[in-house]
This record gives sequence, structure tokens and C-alpha cells, in this order.
Amino acid sequence: MQCSSHHPAPFTTFNTTLTTTCSTRRPGCCSLDSDKERGRGDNAVWATDGSGGVGLTSAHAPDIINIKYAYDLVLNTTASNAQVFEHVGRPAVAPVVQGVSGTVFAYGVTSSGKTHTMMGTPADPGVVPRAIAVLFEMISHTPDRVFTVTCSMMEIYCEMLNDLLDPSKLNLDVQERELPGGRGMAMHVKNLTEGRVASADAALALIQQGLDNRKVGTTAYNDQSSRSHTLCRFLVESCPASSSSGSA
Repeated sequence: MQCSSHHPAPFTTFNTTLTTTCSTRRPGCCSLDSDKERGRGDNAVWATDGSGGVGLTSAHAPDIINIKYAYDLVLNTTASNAQVFEHVGRPAVAPVVQGVSGTVFAYGVTSSGKTHTMMGTPADPGVVPRAIAVLFEMISHTPDRVFTVTCSMMEIYCEMLNDLLDPSKLNLDVQERELPGGRGMAMHVKNLTEGRVASADAALALIQQGLDNRKVGTTAYNDQSSRSHTLCRFLVESCPASSSSGSA
């Protein structure tokens, strides 16, 4: 998830990009994938010490962790998506209405929890739906500005960039474009579909449309494994409410 903007101008533009790519966190131990793996006799080979340390362990001595890496924060397999969002999602989304940029980028191997972490389930929504809910909640609490929100979704598949909101648009070109006001350069995907959304429900419906067009396949670990890198971007534009009748 990414946000970028320029705040001081009277007509401020906020850019928020929700990016789903991968994750290093496993879904909860009750997931079907974990049941399948346990049925094969698989065992956990890594664990966290609760203080940011990650290391190797074994079924013979599960309480012994040979620490290999140290991080600022490590969420284990029992962490909920709500906990993940509070730690990494909300800090990136909360400043959007002030024009501050932010990104949540997750990655991992097959069956590491990519879709689960970013999209979640109806009972435990992931980072993206929670971020959308917070975004529109903040907009509703900012009456002195008028907001416009547009959404686009794309996937990187076989080294090509495809439009998930319009599956007929394949292998799109990426161009470099100068930002308004001399604020530098930004990457632009030519002819990428953008849909305007006025509520969290409308945004989620558009995202579901894009998810239905993803490339998926069956693996030894996951019956519906995403075969591509998926990026979801929200462009948030606003201007002072007193100037909403003019051009922003």
C-alpha cells in the first residue's frame, strides 16, 4: 500500500496505492493449507522468540530456536490480520488525507500467506479491505475537503503488465511522467483502467472484479495459488470544500 502527495498547495492531490504482492507470514494454523501440509507429515522449521528473532527449530525440540535473523518486528503464525494491519497498515494509510505517501509491500514464497494477509476472509479481512475502510472513514471525518477516489488494478505475469479491471488490455507500457509543480518524475502505466469509487463497498466490489481476473493455479501447497504479482492502486485527490466548485 502506497500513498504519495503534495500537501502545501491549495488544491492538494493525494495518491494512495494498495499493492499486493506477497507475504512472509503464514495463515492461521487452522487453515486448510496447513491441514494439508500436516497430513503429509510436514513440520515447522522456523520460529520466532517473541523479541524480533527468527531461527530454525525442529519437531524434536520445538522449544529450542537457533536464532539466525533479527528484525524490528516479527508476527508469528497466530497473529490475526487485525494485528498485522495495526502494525504495518494503519501507519501507512492514516496520513493519506494530509498528503503523506506510504506503501505496504508484502512478499513470500508459494503458500506463505500472500493473499490471506493482504485480502483475508470475511471473518478476518486483510490489509487491503481494512485500509480501504480506514481511508473512507478518514474522508468522512474531513468535512473541510472534497475528495475524489479512483482505483486501478494490475498484475505482473510472465514479465508482462496486464490490466485486471479490463482483461483485454495486456502487456501495457510503463512510461516515466513528470509530476505537476516540478515535483520530480513518476511511473505511469499507459491505458490502465481507473474506476471512480465513492465508498468502501464500491471499492471492494471493484477489487473483487480485478481479483476474479487474476492468473491462478494449483500447487502442492495451495489449490488456488496466485501465479502473478498483483498491484492495487488508489488515487485520492482533494481540494478545499470552499473551492469544490472550481477546478482542482
